[in-house]
Amino acid sequence: MLTLGDLPMVKVKTPRTLQKKDVEWLKKQKTLQGLKKPGRKAQDIPQEGASFEQQKGAKRSRFSTIRDIARKEITDLTFLAEILPEQQLKQIFVDEQLKPFFSAIIFGEKENYASTKLIIDLSKLDFKSQEQKRERLLGLCNALIHLINREELAVFLAGEDLFRVLLAESEVLSGLRAVYYRSLINRQHQNRASKHFLAEVRTGIMKSQKSIQEMPSEEQKKVHEET
Repeated sequence: MLTLGDLPMVKVKTPRTLQKKDVEWLKKQKTLQGLKKPGRKAQDIPQEGASFEQQKGAKRSRFSTIRDIARKEITDLTFLAEILPEQQLKQIFVDEQLKPFFSAIIFGEKENYASTKLIIDLSKLDFKSQEQKRERLLGLCNALIHLINREELAVFLAGEDLFRVLLAESEVLSGLRAVYYRSLINRQHQNRASKHFLAEVRTGIMKSQKSIQEMPSEEQKKVHEET
């Protein structure tokens, strides 16, 4: 008599990446989504010999497989970011490689971010989809802001001098501001530009603090509340 231990284990293997047929299917779904009227669900192209429920189930299964592939690839990329040496990381996780990815997550279709004019096209989204997009992006932005704003990261990336100057001006997102200002420095003239830029920042902050001190007390209070 066979037992469970005698039966071969059958594992459902998730593809390592999207297949060409998956890409073509997703493009078709995107086209159907674009053809729908606001507030109405897109209709699938009827398939001969398949009922509506069968088509609906097949579509759900296809999207489920695609999500599994995406999660697996994100997990793999996370593992690589954790384990690869910097010599390898600098050839993978760099702005020119990741900027299109981040842009696509935020702005969607390529035409919304390919030019210098970045837009979030809401014309194709109903109210529920807009709220879902807003909630998703706010969660991502919140996570990224908190990560970049960490003091140890800001000191490492921007330097302690710049971080302390900005911290003295205001504790609000001082780490994030330090990293942002530091990223503006020309990489080819990093050391020279850093000293010059730091001097400009200090001068700007001093002027800002002086102008605030010269304000009437009520306006000073309003400025501090806003910051």
